[in-house]
Amino acid sequence: PVNMGWMGGIEAVLDLRKEHNINPDQVEKLYCDHFMITPLHASRAFHNIALAQFNPAFCLAVAMVKGRCTVDDFTDEGLKDPKVGAFSLEKVDARFDEGLTAFGNKEATFPIRVRIKMKDGKEYSKEVPFAKGHPRNPMSAAELKEKFDNLATRVLSKEKAKELYETIRGLDKARDIKRLSQLLRG
Repeated sequence: PVNMGWMGGIEAVLDLRKEHNINPDQVEKLYCDHFMITPLHASRAFHNIALAQFNPAFCLAVAMVKGRCTVDDFTDEGLKDPKVGAFSLEKVDARFDEGLTAFGNKEATFPIRVRIKMKDGKEYSKEVPFAKGHPRNPMSAAELKEKFDNLATRVLSKEKAKELYETIRGLDKARDIKRLSQLLRG
């Protein structure tokens, strides 16, 4: 649900949160070193869905506070979550890193380094050179299916979504795309 540039950061936050059983209330600061960004990306604003999707502080705050980052977090209601808003503005420090930008330009990726400083002084960090879904870090079949179901069942019944998924997975063996066209029309 976010700009692909922040997916590695979300992945890092979720992994660290799970690996170290991090309670967001115990986080003193979340540092994010990232590739070069445009002024739109550097904005701290997230008063509409598009700005939130491009805002590293908001995206990483969602992941830390909620332990997930889904389409449901990027709605008008999701943008008003006071815990996410406070965490984003008070605890996330996102900065441009020349080394990550050079690597990203060379490798056609959006590398990110996340460091979480806890109130008790402990620190945890993770660098993600290739976010989940990049050709060098592909999603598993189960992850892809879960993502498909999460999105498709918003507009299709579970049965139709299942049939659509199976049809798409079998396209390489299909003689034509007639059934796919029918399913996509509803």
